[in-house]
Amino acid sequence: MQKIVMMVMWLGASVFAGAAEPVAEDQRKADDIAEPPAVLTWLDMQRSGTQASKVPQTLTPVIQERVVKRYLDSFNAPIPVFFADESSAGATSSVTR
Repeated sequence: MQKIVMMVMWLGASVFAGAAEPVAEDQRKADDIAEPPAVLTWLDMQRSGTQASKVPQTLTPVIQERVVKRYLDSFNAPIPVFFADESSAGATSSVTR
């Protein structure tokens, strides 16, 4: 019941969002040039390294060995045909643990 209510709310919100007057393509481009979205700002900071830590981020040799072992062991597991979670109705997970 709760899932149905959430779906109805989501559909209603998407209908109201679509009711807004469409923005012209040229206006969208002008807005993007005038003020870049926050995502682009974060990506620029990440690329430039301006907010990077001054402390080197390293792993101990023991942890490095464990990371490499776990990575290499991951190739021993077959790739599942599909992934399922507990909320899937009647689906069983093909992922072996």
